[in-house]
Amino acid sequence: TVGAELIIVDNKLNLIRRIDLGYYANLAPISPDGSSVVYNDKNDQLWIISLDNGSKFQLTNSPDGFFNPHWSPDSRKIAANSLSGDIVVFDIDSHQSYRIGKGTSINWLKDSNNILYCELEWNKRFQLEKSQLIITDFTGENRAELGVSSNSQILFCHYVPEQNRIVYVFKMNLIIHQIKRLGQRVEISDRQIISVDRFGMIDQPEAPAIRLDYST
Repeated sequence: TVGAELIIVDNKLNLIRRIDLGYYANLAPISPDGSSVVYNDKNDQLWIISLDNGSKFQLTNSPDGFFNPHWSPDSRKIAANSLSGDIVVFDIDSHQSYRIGKGTSINWLKDSNNILYCELEWNKRFQLEKSQLIITDFTGENRAELGVSSNSQILFCHYVPEQNRIVYVFKMNLIIHQIKRLGQRVEISDRQIISVDRFGMIDQPEAPAIRLDYST
């Protein structure tokens, strides 16, 4: 985006189209299928615009505001942070929305059904007390903790779809999990711990595999 315009270029940076959004939007991610862009307006409501014809429709109309939208790999759902602290998933086809928990660092898994994120717990003074890594389906009904509960504030996790891996930092260690299976049972194994110190990064032995059953 430049000012209030959405600028569309090809892979050689040739201009394809300019679309007037009517206001500045600093985040406007394109859908994986290349058909649409999602952005938030001046009232922090989400809109979707077609890249084929420039048509727009409003995805949210809520007293709550939204930001940092993430497309699912199949381009049929959007997960976003709300100003109230929740992660909210919007199913574009069914027009349903789901609040899956308070957290940050949204990662869609490659099946477009499950989400990895950092769940955050705050005290009455709005100080972060604990964080936990969560894998949940997009409705929030079936969820599992990754098994790392920490007061050291894990605020970032990353999913690598090409290798189906989860990466995060815990107590100065870089942790890598290989996802073996998704579904009613989340199976994660081959955890590699890489210790980080002032001399560099040192590989550590693998930890035992873990299996996580969704809570019911």
